[in-house]
This record gives sequence, C-alpha cells and structure tokens, in this order.
Amino acid sequence: MMMETGSQDSRDLRQLDDPSALTHRVLDKGLRPLDAERELTRIVSLKGYRPWWIKVPGGALLAAMFCALASGTPKAAVIAPVVFLVGNRFGWALSASGLPSFYVTGLQTAAVIGLTTVLADAHALTGGEAASVAAASMVLLLPILSVVSLAEDAISGFLAMAAGRLITVGVLLAAMVGGVSLVGFLLRVADADARNTAFRALPLVLSLVTSAVGALGNAVFLGGPPRLLPWAMGAGVLAGLVNGLCTRSWAWRPGLQVPGAGGYAVLAFVTTAAIGVGTVLGNHLGGAAQWRWAPASRGSSAARPG
Repeated sequence: MMMETGSQDSRDLRQLDDPSALTHRVLDKGLRPLDAERELTRIVSLKGYRPWWIKVPGGALLAAMFCALASGTPKAAVIAPVVFLVGNRFGWALSASGLPSFYVTGLQTAAVIGLTTVLADAHALTGGEAASVAAASMVLLLPILSVVSLAEDAISGFLAMAAGRLITVGVLLAAMVGGVSLVGFLLRVADADARNTAFRALPLVLSLVTSAVGALGNAVFLGGPPRLLPWAMGAGVLAGLVNGLCTRSWAWRPGLQVPGAGGYAVLAFVTTAAIGVGTVLGNHLGGAAQWRWAPASRGSSAARPG
C-alpha cells in the first residue's frame, strides 16, 4: 500500500524496448527468475541511446513543426522551439528537486502559457501566433503515451494498471488546466487575446514535409537509434497524408479556444486511445500468425539434411 504504482510516460525508447525484449526472453527461452532479475537491474541502470543535449533539440524541432501545422507563421515556428526549451529545462529542474509530477506538469504549463502571453502582450507575437506557439509546447506535455497504454492494459485485462493510468492521465490533465488558470489569474490584466483562433490546414505538400521533419524530431527526442530515423520519417509522411486527406474530405480540424473545441479534445483523446486498440490487435494477429507458421517452419528446417 505504501508503494507507488508506476504509470508515468517514458520518454526514452530504450526504457520501452529493452524490458519488452526481456519479456520475450522470459516467455520464449524460459529465462530463470534470478537471471531475469539481474538483466532487469542492468537495463534499469543503462542510459538512453542519446544524451539529453541531443534529445531535447529533437523535441524543439518537433515543437517547431507542430507550430507550423497549427498555422503558425515562420516567426512563430522559430519562437516555438525556444519556448519549448525553456519549459523543458524548467520541468527538468523541478523534477530534479523531487517535486511530484502533478506540480511539475502544472508549473511547466504555466511557464509555457505565461511566456507566450507575455510575448503577445509585448506585441512580439500576435494572438494567433501565441496560440500556435503555446499549442506546440502543450501537445508535448500531454500524457499521450499513458493514454495509449491505458487502452492497451484495459483491453489486455491488466485492469489495475489501466485504472492507475486513468488516474494519472486525469491528474496530469488537471495539472495542465490548473497551470493555465494560474497564468490567467496572475496575468489577468494582459491585453493578449488568442480567442477565436482557427487553425487552418497547410497545403498538402508542405504538411507532408512538416510531418516528416516532426517525426524525425520526435524520434530523436525519444532517444531512438539511427536505424529508426528513416522509418519514423516514413511513418510521419504516411500519417500526414492520411490526416491531410481526412481534413480535406471530412472537414476535420483541430481547435483551440474555438466553438466545439471541447468536442475536438474528446475526439483527440479517443483517437489517441485507438492507437492502443490497434497495437493490441496487431500483437494478437502477429502472435496468431507466429503460432500458425513458426512450428511448421521449424519442422521443415529440421527435416532438411545438413
């Protein structure tokens, strides 16, 4: 009862990949418990593929692409990485002090919104530019991976873990709302106004370029190895193409402080959770194919001489 339930987002692909590989070794090769414990201890002690001073600029590049996709101007796309870097390093300093993630997320959100509000109030950014800059950093603060894992755990029957993740997602979203409210109270005399800001879709070709570059930045931000980078860019292009076609065919659009923004937020949550639904289905289909074809393949290999 006194132990914490770990359900936070991991921002390092090695921390996701290595334990998964260890799980397969335990199941497929019958790794002994003591050996598995030693291997897990070794994995926990490892550092990521990339140092922070490489990963964080990848996040800054992703923030710039998010800003561009949110109809930010070139000036806003240049400022967005700076705002992200300030918020990221501020959050790192707070985390290093041992502050719970609820307060870290809330104060990071306040820093991002406060900085963009000050820039808008000083007329360094227009209201629309400030909204796109803030949105770029806010997206990177969202507990996206926890939402995906929540769906995976719930479908796979790990209900206690799913419940823990659900609480985590709710708490972190509440922290972000609290951070925005804090800035609204402290800077209530500011003239900045980002209301009625509609995000317009970029031309399809430009959207695909920003999607590819953003996916590259995301892979670096998450500490992906070099072999992953081309695949990440390809996935970004594919996702950008699907999003562009859906936007033009069914008039899908994101919103920030516009009529229907709440509905878009719910749709975004459901869409993110659907990633977990697809992941579980893919694992089951892949597992079924492996059980169907792998034994036959091994049998035929064993039957061949030499």
